[in-house]
Amino acid sequence: MDRATRLSRAARGLPFLLAALALALPASAASRAFTGPAAAHDQGQPPVSPAAAPTVDPRVAQVARAAQARHGDKGKVHVIVYGPGADEALAALHGTKVTPLSLIDAVSGVIKASQVGTLGLSPGVTYVNVDSPVKHTGAGSTSATAGLATL
Repeated sequence: MDRATRLSRAARGLPFLLAALALALPASAASRAFTGPAAAHDQGQPPVSPAAAPTVDPRVAQVARAAQARHGDKGKVHVIVYGPGADEALAALHGTKVTPLSLIDAVSGVIKASQVGTLGLSPGVTYVNVDSPVKHTGAGSTSATAGLATL
């Protein structure tokens, strides 16, 4: 049997081999392999430290630690999440107050402080920043042009 015939027969058997391997893979391992860290957290896995996620801003990690110190497991953090998977990552972690921020191509939301590291490692998340509250500090007019003078 020449080499070309052997290769042809081996190639025909390849789909069957791949199918057998797919069936041999346990369902639980397959679900963990394709759903990412957010699903692992829902399955009772220990939380991921924010320091382990290079996409998490250090200030978010600091705010998360402070929230956990004050409120324990119920501590919450307001975050801004960047990346094509931001919506899905917040949804997978049961984020609340999820708001698209189209001007900066990001999504804001509130998650448990213990989930910040998991969020940073979620597929499609490129950066996680703290969503700091903005407070009005001026006592004057709210019009954007009220303080401008004509020359």
